[in-house]
Amino acid sequence: MEEIEKGSKGVSEERWKGAVVNLTEMTSNLDSLQKLLLKKAVFVDDETFSKASLTSEQSRTIKVLEQRVQTLERELDAAISAAAHARAEKRQAEAAQKAAELRAQEITRELENTTIFIILLCASKKMPKAWKTFFVWNLDCQKIVVASRNSKFEVEDISLMLSVIMLLYYIFTLTNFKYNVAPFAAEVFELHLEELHSKQDEISKRDTDIKLLEAIIQTLGGKESRSSNG
Repeated sequence: MEEIEKGSKGVSEERWKGAVVNLTEMTSNLDSLQKLLLKKAVFVDDETFSKASLTSEQSRTIKVLEQRVQTLERELDAAISAAAHARAEKRQAEAAQKAAELRAQEITRELENTTIFIILLCASKKMPKAWKTFFVWNLDCQKIVVASRNSKFEVEDISLMLSVIMLLYYIFTLTNFKYNVAPFAAEVFELHLEELHSKQDEISKRDTDIKLLEAIIQTLGGKESRSSNG
């Protein structure tokens, strides 16, 4: 026990001596600082001190504003780059949509030829007169003209156009089973119809992408305008 007490007492004495040394060093540093201030300090009147304080405050404000201007410039550059990227994507989407539309037109022309071929095959058989249907794709007015024995009507909407094509397909399928029309003609017709459906979906998707990119460009354009005005 005595040894433990002596050890703790020795540690306390060392800590006390260390604290005294630190206080002595702090006193010396304060004396040195006081001497330096007395040597370098400049005493001015209240008006001069107020002007100096105002100038210092204005300098700090100017520095903050400069940093803000730099931040806005970086944001503006980023917005301009994003807008340019969006415009490039829009041009690509428009080009892809145009290519899809041209492909759809090619498919439609080929579908016209195939359909006429099927109709000629059907017409060569002994079919009921009500089923002898004439189906023409009018390239000048961009519409379908369907004529049967008792009626004639025109279709311009693509969804109605596809409905008419489906109806004719079913008619030709029944005709194929009943009157032994060439089987490969109906298969070719079906393939063209599926490809026309896929191109219609692709055109619709491209149109949606273009509208989205236009909205992004308008948003970025508004942001650029606000940044420039700010």
